[in-house]
Amino acid sequence: MPSKRASHKPKAKRGPKGSARQPSRPATLNLRKALANLSPAEIYEHAVRNGSVQLTAAGPFNAVTTPHTGRSPLDKYVVREPATEKDVKWGKVNQPIDEATFERMHQKVVAYLNKRQALYTRDVFACAEPSYRM
Repeated sequence: MPSKRASHKPKAKRGPKGSARQPSRPATLNLRKALANLSPAEIYEHAVRNGSVQLTAAGPFNAVTTPHTGRSPLDKYVVREPATEKDVKWGKVNQPIDEATFERMHQKVVAYLNKRQALYTRDVFACAEPSYRM
């Protein structure tokens, strides 16, 4: 399937350590190398070809993610603002961050992804009931 080209540009101001300033260059995700909605066979081929997996004796592959070997349920953050203030159950799981911190994190993630050889994307939805799908 051909790759899709898209970008995301932040609207908010951001700056180091909470200072408010206009970004010199907005974070733009480069999707020229993105591969969208690959079939399982295509994903398997890419993973084997780029050496990011080990094949097992039975055929499936084993993705090695060392040193990051699991999810981190306590690393979930939501920007605390009027739109989220009353709808989010704040606490240990849903930790509040300010907009400037989000923008710094967003810049770092986009920079990391833009350095990757390829980016794999998939169009998905949440919820089995069609009237509630997101």
